[in-house]
Amino acid sequence: SVSHGIGAVAMWFVYTLMLIKLLYAVVNNIKIHGLVAILALVGAYYLRDCHASWAVQNVLVSLPFFYLGLVCRKHWGTKVNEMSIRIQNVKGENMQFKIGFVALCLALLAILVVLSAYNGFVQMYNGGFGENIFVFLLNAIIGILLMFILSSRLSAYRPLWLHTISTGSILILAYQYIPIKA
Repeated sequence: SVSHGIGAVAMWFVYTLMLIKLLYAVVNNIKIHGLVAILALVGAYYLRDCHASWAVQNVLVSLPFFYLGLVCRKHWGTKVNEMSIRIQNVKGENMQFKIGFVALCLALLAILVVLSAYNGFVQMYNGGFGENIFVFLLNAIIGILLMFILSSRLSAYRPLWLHTISTGSILILAYQYIPIKA
């Protein structure tokens, strides 16, 4: 960010993603990626109190999630797509499945809220993971799963206004900080 301004503060993850993709482009072996992801977590833990100004820490905290996404796509991609389609078609399922689906979403949300309160404030843009890196990882995976379920369910709902604002999502991301600070 620039002095007393917002600069690209809200765009931290774009820079982080670029660095991670560069690393993964140089090293093209899934087993080495796994090792790097584990080393990144160890590095994030040991660098938690050192605040570098060039985003090395948020790369360390974010890299394991990129690896997890690659593994899920490679090994479970078809199953994930099938699950997404089944979630989209929940209305065609029996009442027991619908109740279980809603109960799962509510349980995941409750766990997410409790773990978030327990772990404290997370500042991924600054390499922060709250009080406990393992609770952070568990909470992040639960949050990702909940977002997957909800976005799969809502994928058929495509109003025109949502399509319109999504075409400028990077712009919205860059300037969201202004109304948040206001």
